[in-house]
Amino acid sequence: NKLIIIESVKISDKEMDYIKGLFTSDENKKVVLALLVKNKLERAKQIINNGEYKGFNYFSGNKAQYGELHKMANLPNKYKINDCIYELDELGVVEAKMKGKIKLKFIEEIEESDNYDLEIKQFWNTGLYFDKFNDDKKVKKCEVCGELFRVTNNKNKYCKECAKYIKNQQNLKYYHEN
Repeated sequence: NKLIIIESVKISDKEMDYIKGLFTSDENKKVVLALLVKNKLERAKQIINNGEYKGFNYFSGNKAQYGELHKMANLPNKYKINDCIYELDELGVVEAKMKGKIKLKFIEEIEESDNYDLEIKQFWNTGLYFDKFNDDKKVKKCEVCGELFRVTNNKNKYCKECAKYIKNQQNLKYYHEN
């Protein structure tokens, strides 16, 4: 087994136009973006391992993988991933199959483009990229690490991890000065 490192996934203008143009909730659009990113990651993995892509336009998984998709799309807990998939199936965006398998029909409908609207580097934050793209003022970029995070007040400048680190550094400095 070899370690596969994928630095980022680029989302084209045509892909974002398709997602933005869907007549559904933003939460469902975030799920579509997360499915697209997962598909692009699978595509990159196949190319690295086999030298070619074999048209794998499906998402399949168990309860844990669906939970990961829910987190990746940054859905609030009140949204159930199965309900989102059902609504996307009703729209014809995906086709729900047996045993948790989903055919990603939308991938075949999107035109190719070399113009990119988004570069996703933190795959676990795909939903926040969608919010930032749509100018959500509650999503900011951490001033230390650059990770996207949802702010809770106007003064937030750092993600949780960096905020803890900075607070500890300030406490150490205060301790050594006194």
